[in-house]
Amino acid sequence: MMIDLTQTVSLSPSEVAQRLRALPVFSTLSDQELECIASAPVVHVSAGQILAQQGEKLTLFGILLEGKVRSFYQYGAKQAQTVATIEAGAVMGEYALLTRQAIPVTAEAVEDCMILSYTEEEFWGLMARCPAMRNFILGQLNERLRGAQHRDIQEEKLAALGTLTAGLMHELNNPGAAASRAASQLRANLARMHELTKAFSSEDNEKPELQCVWALQERAFATERPQCMSSLEEADREEELAEWLESNNQTNAWKLAPILASIGITTFDLECLKAEALQDGKHSLSNILEWLASMVSSMQLVGTVEESITRITGLVKAVKTYTYEGKSGQSIDLNESVHATLILLKHKIYEKQLSIKKNFGGGLPPLAVNAAGLNQIWTNLLDNAIDAAPSDGGQLTVTTGIKDSRIFVTIGDNGTGIAPEDQDKIFETFFTTKPMGVGTGLGLGIAQRIAEQAGGLISFTSAPGKTEFTVSFPVKEATK
Repeated sequence: MMIDLTQTVSLSPSEVAQRLRALPVFSTLSDQELECIASAPVVHVSAGQILAQQGEKLTLFGILLEGKVRSFYQYGAKQAQTVATIEAGAVMGEYALLTRQAIPVTAEAVEDCMILSYTEEEFWGLMARCPAMRNFILGQLNERLRGAQHRDIQEEKLAALGTLTAGLMHELNNPGAAASRAASQLRANLARMHELTKAFSSEDNEKPELQCVWALQERAFATERPQCMSSLEEADREEELAEWLESNNQTNAWKLAPILASIGITTFDLECLKAEALQDGKHSLSNILEWLASMVSSMQLVGTVEESITRITGLVKAVKTYTYEGKSGQSIDLNESVHATLILLKHKIYEKQLSIKKNFGGGLPPLAVNAAGLNQIWTNLLDNAIDAAPSDGGQLTVTTGIKDSRIFVTIGDNGTGIAPEDQDKIFETFFTTKPMGVGTGLGLGIAQRIAEQAGGLISFTSAPGKTEFTVSFPVKEATK
């Protein structure tokens, strides 16, 4: 431990014993056992001081009498997520002394602390002459070893999940690309068949006789769809067409009407088709309508396939971005990272029928950070915004850009806002304003730690009708 042993506190062994007895973990020990433990100097450590550095071998053991100490993994000059926070009554340094291994974490005083400090020799003497303390220390070591083993297992599971995800995305990408090419070719083939049929039918005629038929079929093949109608307008159009079809003795009138209405066909068009069928004499109106409806339906199915493949391809790309960003020191496209998270949360946005306004800034520099998991920030902030937005008229806003030499992402909602008395506590672990079973109080705290690890900051403003969280990073650190 990097403790200044000169900063001792003037406490007699009996005073130290009294302080120990006031702590729940030592309250049941006998006076003799407390005196055995209390025969060591008490050291004062100021808040912010590093007690132990990750990777070093410790030569001191400590019992925390007062204050708080946190431990965290460290990568270079960057701090990772806090592993644990210990309070008065906890022991420190036993793992390194008993296992003869370097300490796996960095320890820092969160508050001013008083620590009962033992040298390595004194620690082994304490273990030999004080059975109660020996049992307590070994019990603490066992808990920490179990915790470390659990973390290792979880990391292995996550690594395996990442490998499986990569394989799955690769397997999905190949058939997805093939299906996309096939749908595109099918659309082209249908359009070509229409052109050939039109050409064959007009070879012996200087002027085509079924101009309305070809015009409406070309409308069926059109890339641009008719202007969207309201539900009432659409129902009125379908009813009007169905009534016309029935009055002209057409079977399946109520089945054909929705298909014909979908490409904007009106009763005027049907009158034109009827006139051409009577004039031509070789084609019945029923056959023309069935042919036209089949072509419309086929093109709609092609459109459905293309849209579905596009969504699958987008999801594959989003999962790849979400899984691999930040690994191996790669640079991150901020817009792409946020957009990938939006795709993965699209189902939740749609379920609540929220509108979303996106304003992605152009020309943003790549974000090069030493931390993985920035997408966890966007996930937590977007998830909170979705929950906060009202079901009726709810709106999300996502903005990226550069301001005051910082690259930023702002995520907002038009919900009721965060109560003033809660605004100072929202980043605290386990604090949540969501109902029981919905919120854990971990999201914003995790988001803040990841942002700080990457050299960024999270700020927010909140009032009824508008809450915005902004995550920003210095451009000079974010660019290569």
